[in-house]
Amino acid sequence: MLQQEYLMPLMASLYRTESDGCEDHHCFIVRYKAGEDVGLDMHEDDSDITLNACLGKEFTGATLTFCGLVTDEKHRKMQYTYAHEKGRAVIHLGRHRHGADDIESGERINFILWSTSEKYRASEAYKLHRLRSSAADPPDPICLSYTHDRDYTKYRPKLSKAEALSRGVMLEAVERRLDMYQRPVLDLSRPIEEINSVPSVCLFLEGLPPYRQHQLFQNLMEMAKEVHASVDTAEGQVPPIIFFVALQPSGAVPQVRALGGVTSSPALVILDVDGEKKYRFNSEDFDTAVMQSFVTSFREGKLQAEPISSEAPEPAKQTQPPEAQSLSSGTPGSQSPAEARGSGCTLL
Repeated sequence: MLQQEYLMPLMASLYRTESDGCEDHHCFIVRYKAGEDVGLDMHEDDSDITLNACLGKEFTGATLTFCGLVTDEKHRKMQYTYAHEKGRAVIHLGRHRHGADDIESGERINFILWSTSEKYRASEAYKLHRLRSSAADPPDPICLSYTHDRDYTKYRPKLSKAEALSRGVMLEAVERRLDMYQRPVLDLSRPIEEINSVPSVCLFLEGLPPYRQHQLFQNLMEMAKEVHASVDTAEGQVPPIIFFVALQPSGAVPQVRALGGVTSSPALVILDVDGEKKYRFNSEDFDTAVMQSFVTSFREGKLQAEPISSEAPEPAKQTQPPEAQSLSSGTPGSQSPAEARGSGCTLL
């Protein structure tokens, strides 16, 4: 009743697209107290429209800082600080980045109502509205998220465990991400999001005999360790180049094959998805030294780039294993980065 009778007219006036057909909701209470849960890390809500009403009690501090919408280049730029007052509420889009600033004294309790619309979420507008800007401006420190921003420690000191827990940081997600960064080679069937923004070396081994897979995987592992040891990567930061291996034609592997324009096994390609380029290794000679030379040439800018295309390449002349042959046509409906950005779809 609160949503339909009181909020709908207001939401329709402020956010016509997001409120269209708004019927679903999720309600909960948040509580901040000095010395306990003092604030909340920067984030976006899993809602289309959020109502945040202050119920009390008595407190100082505990303001709400708003940065930009996730689609904006300035989504990590500070825009406005809202001061809560008991009996008053603020309404905002779920995709508006915001965070609860530390409480200084007392206790603050707020009622939160998330409104969602199935009609809106099935629309192209929703996909575009949730597509994070890949050309973001340098952040204001207050707009950084320890949970979600992979470059947090580039601008602010690493939080202690106690500090992170007091600000609602999802430590498991952070630790899992940091663990991924420490691994020399990652599984291409389940790539991390950084494959879309960081040059990625992808080695395809599907369908090869196990002994050959093991041999080439060891070659890639040795190369990746040497490359990572040679670059200066700050703690918590993604390496400047990432290494992936595909052992089975599952998950994202067919799509990456299509983007890389490769059909055979073994095959090696460096994808620069953000730059819409690829660099294919055109040789059957796969060992650590040769692959390392290829990667070194890429890093020195000596390789000839090809545009990433959604079109499947012509089958290679060398014999392919059955599993690799089934991937030659790529992934149905796969898109180039430019097409994917235009449709509001994430690449992987």
